[in-house]
Amino acid sequence: MKWNRGGVYVKSNRVVGALNHEVGHAYDTSGLNSKLWSTKSAFRAAYRKDYNKLRSASVVDKQKVSYYMQGDGGPAGRSETFAECFANVMGREINGGMDMDRYFPNCLSYVKELLD
Repeated sequence: MKWNRGGVYVKSNRVVGALNHEVGHAYDTSGLNSKLWSTKSAFRAAYRKDYNKLRSASVVDKQKVSYYMQGDGGPAGRSETFAECFANVMGREINGGMDMDRYFPNCLSYVKELLD
């Protein structure tokens, strides 16, 4: 439950997904040698593979994933993608309509292996 802009207390279906996503950011900071998992070469390679494939995607698909492609594939986009893949593995993404299996399969595989 949360307060909306009109001051009404309403049920939110995003709380668990948002929590999973934010815990994903926290987990990202737990990388070996004080280095973010999302900056490690293996994740960067997975992200670059997914990112390059998405560059030729439809306009609609690009709009869906624009948040995860921010910074022209730089650290911000990788960090958000890592956190959302983490949320997916934990059972619920921040945006239930986001299909990380489809858009970021290599990144999702990396996070799944990391958490196994």
